[in-house]
Amino acid sequence: LLLLLLLGAAWAQVRFLPSPGLAGAPGEYLTLSLQVEGRGTARFRLKPPEGWQALSLERTAVLEGGVETLSFTLRVPPLPAGTRGLARVVAYQEEKEVAHTEVELLVLPRTEIALSAPATLEAELGGPFEFPVYVTNRSNRKEEIFLEAEAAMAQVFLNPKGLNLAPGETGVVRVQVNPEGQISAGYRFYLKLRATPKG
Repeated sequence: LLLLLLLGAAWAQVRFLPSPGLAGAPGEYLTLSLQVEGRGTARFRLKPPEGWQALSLERTAVLEGGVETLSFTLRVPPLPAGTRGLARVVAYQEEKEVAHTEVELLVLPRTEIALSAPATLEAELGGPFEFPVYVTNRSNRKEEIFLEAEAAMAQVFLNPKGLNLAPGETGVVRVQVNPEGQISAGYRFYLKLRATPKG
């Protein structure tokens, strides 16, 4: 009887095999795949790090002695690049914790720059005009941003030509336009603005 009890306890054990860490940029979905072995019905509960969202937090599997694969899907939150966290998965049998594992999660850099300027501008003939352009760093790290502008029939000056912005920060660039040549009333021209992060 003692031998049977010991065998029963051994079969009921659940064991996680080692899992590599995962990395992704904000907004991406990561699949956390775990290999487990053991016997019996087990419930697996995911405890994601703070700020991380999982599409599902629980899985149930019937283990039959071989290796089974469990998958959870996590969405990378808008955290600073380089942020690390641990996803913990706990295995339960008959409401008792029988095993657990942890997988490291890493937030990668994501670069996103937004420009905001008036869609249409009107200026008087015969002189330069200027307007503001707002540059927003939507990346999850500090960015050094360079600006370029070009327009037919005009010289364009930017002040400043570059900005250093923290995540979420907005900077202002003054754009001065000096029309060249003979321009009549009602003349339309297009101005191209480009913002490029360094690196």
